Amino acid sequence: NRVSYADIEGTDYIIRLSHVNGVAQMVGRGSVATFGEWLLESHRSGEPIVVNDVSTDPRFTESERANFRASEIAAFAMVMLVKNGQWVAAFGVHNATPRAWKKTEVELIRDVAERIWEAVERARSERARR
Repeated sequence: NRVSYADIEGTDYIIRLSHVNGVAQMVGRGSVATFGEWLLESHRSGEPIVVNDVSTDPRFTESERANFRASEIAAFAMVMLVKNGQWVAAFGVHNATPRAWKKTEVELIRDVAERIWEAVERARSERARR
């Protein structure tokens, strides 16, 4: 239902555009702390994070679940992009209902996240050269 790419700046994320189908847009700046404690601990690995059902996943606190419900996220797969040891971006695919993510879908999400990051970096470099 939603696909979002966020730049990470310090303790904030910035979503400039998200693509949606049947749910509200998610754009703007917010605290990465809203991702949930275990997600913040997991980001260092750069491995995809997959949640099939936020409401039953034991890794979330009740307040974290409430944040996801408020954002119409019942399931998600995301990649936290780590470059040179620094967390630089996050790419997520959100579903408004629980879903079992397939391995091929998660691989595609990881590939798309890397391609978007490369395109963003290329655009920043070109802008700086001008």
